[in-house]
Amino acid sequence: MQDTLRKPGILFLFYRFAPIKGIGTIRNYSIATESRPYFSNVEVISTANASFLPQEDLPEADQLKVHRVSTFDFRTFLHLFKQNAKTVKKTYRQRSTLSRLIKLQKTFPFNLFFGESGLVYILCAYWQACQIIKKGNTQYIFSSYSPYADHIVAWLLKWRFPHLEWIADFRDPQVDLNYTTSYSPKSQMRLNAFLLKKASLITTVSEGLAQHFARYERPVYVLRNGIKEELHQMVEPQLPYEKFTITYTGTIYQERQLAAPMFKALQHLLNTSQVNRKHIQLVYAGNHKHIWDAWIKEYDMEDISTSYDILPLTRSLVIQKKGHLNLLMSWSGPAITGILTGKLYEYLMAERPILTIINGQHDQEFEQLFAELGAGHIHYLHQNIDTVAQFINSQYRQWLIEGYNAWAFHPPAKAELEWPNQIAAFYQYLAVSPEKVALPVPIKERGIKVALRAS
Repeated sequence: MQDTLRKPGILFLFYRFAPIKGIGTIRNYSIATESRPYFSNVEVISTANASFLPQEDLPEADQLKVHRVSTFDFRTFLHLFKQNAKTVKKTYRQRSTLSRLIKLQKTFPFNLFFGESGLVYILCAYWQACQIIKKGNTQYIFSSYSPYADHIVAWLLKWRFPHLEWIADFRDPQVDLNYTTSYSPKSQMRLNAFLLKKASLITTVSEGLAQHFARYERPVYVLRNGIKEELHQMVEPQLPYEKFTITYTGTIYQERQLAAPMFKALQHLLNTSQVNRKHIQLVYAGNHKHIWDAWIKEYDMEDISTSYDILPLTRSLVIQKKGHLNLLMSWSGPAITGILTGKLYEYLMAERPILTIINGQHDQEFEQLFAELGAGHIHYLHQNIDTVAQFINSQYRQWLIEGYNAWAFHPPAKAELEWPNQIAAFYQYLAVSPEKVALPVPIKERGIKVALRAS
């Protein structure tokens, strides 16, 4: 790798990119926009499906050169036949036959035909990338999963142009060994091993996932999801809700994310009159309203719950800021830990206490991050709900006394997670050839850990 990163160009392969709505888009958009000071030119290849997919206006996105390439995938099919993608997604989770199709979407080679992106996208993205590389000074290509197609395009480009440095980013594990998310997981991992041999570097969102990807014997860098101040500035200062409000915004992975401890603890507080029912409300917004509403009905809380379908990002951020306690759900297992969802970083922008419920074993990385940030309370599904009840009650009591439960995350720890600081540390790392780094020992640079293996 060159000593300076201001001369070469970088090409991002992001199927999910602004203005497409989604938490993955925000990561890709943040990386691309914050990369501009470090390269002579920054270009992005993304899908032309952005013209009809749900959209989100993001600041600075129009300042990047984005090439939209032709795509024919299941989303194109749904659009052509005027189907409601959200309704179909719900149906997928309700019918076992269609649930199997979801697995096919995450299984190579079926994902080339049934999943997001598809073969047409791969071929068109590859052709467009070749034109950019031939005429410019591109030295780096950066691809992101999901979908897997972006990594396939990057692999083809590395094969065609061996001088390129390929950075393969994983927001999620392509094979989650704690759950059966694809057919023939071992075959998928062999495919990963084959493709990633050509990668110069793997990036991922947590140390737990870095340990998972270390098996592919490539350098692995932890580039966390981060805090982007521009998104925070999209929302005006908010007065809190009049009632003490617990909020959750976003996706619910029903088998992995479980809110039962929160509901049981709140039910106990209500039944014992420690919390006045007239003083409290629950607010949900996201594309799994039907799941949330079913939970609300199970715990007889229809009278204190308000739920919305998926909302624009700005409205979701408003809900998080106006609430008094934000609920976060994650999972952990013996094979993979460190499932630090993008939702966590939205909550950090909101500056509200976070109640996290983890389905699975203790997650040391999660606990350490919460301790450094002063973020709130972590509860594991197997633990007694008393600590959850105590945490909710303590926030509720503070609200009763002061009218608002004041909360602030520790500034130094929060600053490390801001995107400009993360990207600065990342490109400082890239400026050093991996061959010059003491590879066997994890190193810590500006608070961001890097796990490496010999390349």
